[in-house]
Amino acid sequence: MKPERRILQDYLARNQLKYTKQRQIILNAFVNTEDHVSAEELFKMVIKIEPSIGLATVYRTLAVLCHC
Repeated sequence: MKPERRILQDYLARNQLKYTKQRQIILNAFVNTEDHVSAEELFKMVIKIEPSIGLATVYRTLAVLCHC
C-alpha cells in the first residue's frame, strides 16, 4: 500500500470519516501529478475517470488531504 493512502486511511479512521472510492480516485490523481494543479484542473482529471465526482467533492477532499 502506498504511504499516501495509508496516511489518508489512518486520518479518516481517527476522525470517523469514510474512505470512499471518490477520495481514492482524487488522491491517486493528486499524487500522480508532477505539476502544481488547481482544484479545477484536478477536477477535470478525475471526471475522466469517474464522471459522478463533483467539484465540491474535490475541494472537500483536498481540504482533508491538507489536514492529513
